[in-house]
Amino acid sequence: MFAKRLLPLALAQAAWAQSLTDVLASQNDTLSTLISLLQGQPDLVSALAGLKDITILAPSNDAFTTLLSDPDVAAAVQSDPALVPALLSYHVINGTFYASDLTASSDPVFVPTLLTSEDYSTVSGGQRVEVLGSAEGVAIFSGDKAESKVQGAVCTSLLNPMT
Repeated sequence: MFAKRLLPLALAQAAWAQSLTDVLASQNDTLSTLISLLQGQPDLVSALAGLKDITILAPSNDAFTTLLSDPDVAAAVQSDPALVPALLSYHVINGTFYASDLTASSDPVFVPTLLTSEDYSTVSGGQRVEVLGSAEGVAIFSGDKAESKVQGAVCTSLLNPMT
């Protein structure tokens, strides 16, 4: 996990819902890079359209800038087109998680992500992230213990992601 700032979006499908684009666009000043990356990944967006009860950990523009400023990461992204959808899948977790629920518990929760490709996942059955709440807020830890702090949350239901 590379993001220092995350905006979790708790998502479920319902007929009266907004699209993922609408939800992300409401945060365009901090999530425009994520919007652009998702628009270039129609297969992932299609997969998201069929899912229920997920939470998207939305990396900020600053997080993407930090990630891509690493020359090794930038070269890997350039040389491996499948890396971007894998990275984005890692930021979608199964289940609806509200920051307010997590801050009350100091016990870590290990939640599965949509990243299940053996090419990018080092965990049997798919990659997981650690979610830890405290009085100071919610932190997400990657497999290599990189910490990201939840900066805000938007909860919505979706009918047609990215429409």
